[in-house]
Amino acid sequence: TGNTSTTFFEGNCYMCIPDGHDLYYIDADDNYKLKKINTTATVKTPETVINQRISTYNIDSNYIYFQVDDEQNGMLCRMKKNDNTDYDIIAEGHYEKINTTSRYIYFYKLKETSDAYRTPANGAVHVEKLSDVFDLSIYKD
Repeated sequence: TGNTSTTFFEGNCYMCIPDGHDLYYIDADDNYKLKKINTTATVKTPETVINQRISTYNIDSNYIYFQVDDEQNGMLCRMKKNDNTDYDIIAEGHYEKINTTSRYIYFYKLKETSDAYRTPANGAVHVEKLSDVFDLSIYKD
């Protein structure tokens, strides 16, 4: 038997992340808004999750973490899944490399790879600079 493929969904999608029956993606044809589609639905209709231009995002079991891509008012935010109306601002400015773990969310200021930050994955937002929390001098050359 040969391999076959079928078109699942057509679009200009960026940073696709599967999560259960949903597939999240940045829609490059719609001002880089975050959208999702239900992968089990007969008709694959995109749902706008974040109605702002974003540059990056990540998800965990409870939240969507995203960077609002606005030159004047950039911010890193989190929003509970399935609650497209309210979000918390984690940090103002421009951030990237959002990584999720069960305990913390890690991220970097845009184009500054020397300083990492974290905030708890659950509970109140409390941003800490890792160099203030740990002695990182042992890792330097």
